[in-house]
Amino acid sequence: MAEAEAKARGEKIKADTELEKQKAEIANIYSQIQDRAARLGLDQDKLLSEIQAKQDELSGKKLTETAQKQVTEAQANAVMAEQSAVSMSSLADRLEQLGGGYGRFANLAEWWANTTGNQDALSQARTDYVRIRNAAAIKALPPGVATDKDIELALKGFPPETADSQYLASFLRGTAKLQAAEAAFEDVKSQWIDSVGYLGKPRQDIEVGGVKVPAGTTLVQFWNKQGEKFISQVQSRNALKKYEKYSESYRDWE
Repeated sequence: MAEAEAKARGEKIKADTELEKQKAEIANIYSQIQDRAARLGLDQDKLLSEIQAKQDELSGKKLTETAQKQVTEAQANAVMAEQSAVSMSSLADRLEQLGGGYGRFANLAEWWANTTGNQDALSQARTDYVRIRNAAAIKALPPGVATDKDIELALKGFPPETADSQYLASFLRGTAKLQAAEAAFEDVKSQWIDSVGYLGKPRQDIEVGGVKVPAGTTLVQFWNKQGEKFISQVQSRNALKKYEKYSESYRDWE
């Protein structure tokens, strides 16, 4: 009896310790989310609420500590990329209205700082561009998406400050499309882990985003075949969000 009680207490302590460790790691992820959101000028409250909404959509099945961390990170990356895509697309719209130059501003850095209200915005955008460029989603872009002209331009590298506004507008649209691709991929990734329990091949047929995935398929194989569909869904949501953003700005101006 005593031995059984001691074993039960030991198992409870182990479970509590693992739970606390998991909570600490999740809290660390959220801290990183808030830091990155602040640097990129994203709405942190909206960001966190959208991540929570994504978590509510998952199956709720028990995952390993590693898998749960991967799911949370993927969901956070998906939401941040989607928000960033809307911001980049909005900046591109403003630039297109300027013709070839930067209006009353001497260069790109001045225009960007004034438009975003952040003196370091251009530097931070360069840093985030490097991260996006190296993201797994971008390295495995579906063929149809990879040939998009704006994306081809964005993949060439961040424009110099001497680039005119029309060139930069196309670059930003390409970057926004890359971010939409990253958002779609990370969302698929989180659903994949939720269904399979890890990032490897499923041992039986599963469903991700309403699409059947045959057993033995890799995530990259699925992404190359179905990624364009998921990217289009993100872009459609972003177009609506941008319209709502413009509508709010117009109401404030009135």
